[in-house]
Amino acid sequence: MRLSIPRLIPAALLIGLAVFALTLPAFTAEAPDALVRVAVDRPLDAIDLPVHAHLRDATGEDYVLVIAPLEEVEAAGVSFTVLDSDATGARYLLGLERRPGSRARVLKSESLPLHDDGRRVLLRVDDPAEIGAQTETLRHLGFQPSAVPPTPITLRSLSPGSFAKAATFNDEIAAMVAEARKAFVYDYNGKLSGAQPLVAGGTEHNLSTRATASGAPIDIATQFVYEHMLAQGLSTTYHPWTLGGFTGRNVVGELPGAIRPNEIVLMVAHLDSRPYSGAAPGADDNGSGSTALMLAAKIFAQRELERTVRFIFFTGEEQGLLGSQVYAQQAAAAEENIVAVLNLDMIAWNGIGDPIMRLHTRTTANPGEPADRAIAEVFVDAVNTYGLSETLMPIITPDGITASDHSPFWNWGFPAVLVIEDDADDFNPHWHRSSDRRDTLDINYFTDMVKASVATVANLAVLNGSETDRAPTRPTQLTGTALSRSSARLTWTDRSTNESAFEIHLRRDGETWSFATEASANAGNATVGGLEGGETYYYRVRARRGNLTSDWSNRATVEQPVLTRPLDLAATALSSAQVRLTWSDRSAGERNFEIHLRTPETPWAAATFVGADVTEAILPGLQAGQTYYFRVRARDRSAASPWSNRADAQLPD
Repeated sequence: MRLSIPRLIPAALLIGLAVFALTLPAFTAEAPDALVRVAVDRPLDAIDLPVHAHLRDATGEDYVLVIAPLEEVEAAGVSFTVLDSDATGARYLLGLERRPGSRARVLKSESLPLHDDGRRVLLRVDDPAEIGAQTETLRHLGFQPSAVPPTPITLRSLSPGSFAKAATFNDEIAAMVAEARKAFVYDYNGKLSGAQPLVAGGTEHNLSTRATASGAPIDIATQFVYEHMLAQGLSTTYHPWTLGGFTGRNVVGELPGAIRPNEIVLMVAHLDSRPYSGAAPGADDNGSGSTALMLAAKIFAQRELERTVRFIFFTGEEQGLLGSQVYAQQAAAAEENIVAVLNLDMIAWNGIGDPIMRLHTRTTANPGEPADRAIAEVFVDAVNTYGLSETLMPIITPDGITASDHSPFWNWGFPAVLVIEDDADDFNPHWHRSSDRRDTLDINYFTDMVKASVATVANLAVLNGSETDRAPTRPTQLTGTALSRSSARLTWTDRSTNESAFEIHLRRDGETWSFATEASANAGNATVGGLEGGETYYYRVRARRGNLTSDWSNRATVEQPVLTRPLDLAATALSSAQVRLTWSDRSAGERNFEIHLRTPETPWAAATFVGADVTEAILPGLQAGQTYYFRVRARDRSAASPWSNRADAQLPD
C-alpha cells in the first residue's frame, strides 16, 4: 500500500531525495524480511532485534520499527504487529503531522498508508523515482517527513555526563549572557532572512532563499557564516557532503578545549530553508537557530573552555537531515567522544505570548535518555539561574521526536537535545512558507532563547577550568525498581564533573541509614542485592571525591515483592474466540496466577486465575476480530508479584 500523490518538484530533484530510501536485502523465498511494529515492554536494549526507528504514538506508548524475518521476530518473544509482510526492496517514509488536519486528509485518500500512530503516518514507496514526489507532497500537506534509517540504530546505555551545575551562579557566564544582545540577534537574523543585506566574499548580497538546491544563494549563505566564524578566530572548515544525488556543505567552527580537548560539545543548527522555489526567508526555520550559533561563536571566541566546542551549520536538513546524517555517521566511524549535542531549530516564534519552550529528548524507554535529560536539565538550570524564567518556561519532553538534526546523532548513540519553541500548542503557522520573515518573530523571546543556549553550552563545556578542589554536585532523580524479590535497580542523574565514586545507602522503617554499595565515577545506576522479599526499602545516593561529598540525592522507595514477576508472556489465537497464554514461572510458593486482559477501548480487567506452578491458560468466549492485550502476575494470600510483560493477540474474524 502506498499513498498516490502528484509530482510537485522538478524531476532533477527526485533522484536526490532517494536518500530516504531503505533498500532491503534481496528477496529470499525462505525468509523474507517484514516490517513490524514491536511494543516496548522491556528495556529497549533488551529487544534482541534490528531496531530501525524508536517512536512514540499519540497515546504515549513507545514502539519500535523492526525489519527482520517473521520467524526471528516471533522467536524474540515480543508483542508485535505486522505492517508489511514482505519488505523486500521497499523504502519507507514517516510523516510527522505539523499542520492540524493533515493526517485526516491522508487517511481519507484512496490509498491508505501502512500505519497511522495518531501522530505520524508510515508510507511504503516501491519506485525510487517516486520518493522525491512523496517527500515533497508530504511537506506540502503539512507533514515533516523523515526516512526509516537504512541501518539499525545504535542502542546503548550512556553516562549522563559530567556537566557543570548551571544552578551555581557564575559571574563570567552572566557576562556572556549579557553579551547576547537583542541588537545582534536582530541584525544577524535580518541578514540571514533577506530583511537586510549581508557581505560575503567582499560583495553585498540580499538573500531571498537558503534552499539547499538553490545554487548561488546557499553558497553565499554558507560563505557568510564561514567568514563570520573565521573573523572570530575560530578554526573553521567546510564539511562537504554528497548523499542521494544531492551535494552540499556544512560549516564547522571549532574552539579547542584547554583541558579536555577530546571531549566535544556540539552546538548545531540547520542553515537551509524552504520552500524549494520562490522566496524562502526562513527567519524562524531556521534562521533563528543559525543566528544563535553566530552570536554564540562571537561570545565564546574570547573565552577558554575545558572541553572542545564545535559550532556546526548543517545544510540538507529540509531534504531529510542529509548534512547531519553524513556528519554523525563520520563522527561515529572516527569514534569521536561527543559528550553533548544541543540542536537549535526554530527558537523565535511565540504567537500566543506565553513563555513555553520545549527540550525534546529520547523517551525514558531508551537507554540513552538519561544522558539527553542531563543536557536538558543544564538548560533548565541556566534559565532559572540567569534571570530568564519570566520569558522562558522550558519543558523537558521525552518523546523521541526525530524531525531535526539531533536525530542522526541519536541514531549513532550520541546524547542530544532538540531546543525548540512551543511546537506542541503554538506551532509557527508560517512554517515552510514565504511568510516566515523576521517581522513575524518575538525578538525578546528569541533573544532570551539565545541567552539560555549560551549559558547552557558554557556549562556543558566547563568555562572556568579544573574543579578538583570543590565538592561534587548532588545527584538528582534517584529512582528504584525491584528486579526480583531479593534485588533492586537504582538509577540517578550524575550532575558532577569531579566525583571519584558514588555511595548508595539504604534503610528500612525504624532503622538507620547504612551503606549498601558503591558505583564508579560517571555511573548513573547500581544494583543492590541481598534484600528481603515483602520489605520496603528507602535509598539515597551521593557523589564523593576523597573526603569531599555532595549533598544526598532525593529519597527513592522500593517495595520488594514476595513473589517474582513472570516472564516471557506470549499470546496465541487458537480460534476466533479463544487465546492460549504461556509464561515462565519464576516464583516459589505462589498460591496462583492472576490474568488480566483489556482491549484498545477498555481498561484492564480480571480474566481468570490458574493454580500454582501452572504456566499456561486458555481463555474462551472472546470476541472475533478483536485485539486483546494480556498480563499475568503471581499471587499468594497477601501479596502479588509485579506484572509480566504485555502480550497481544488479534483474533480472526
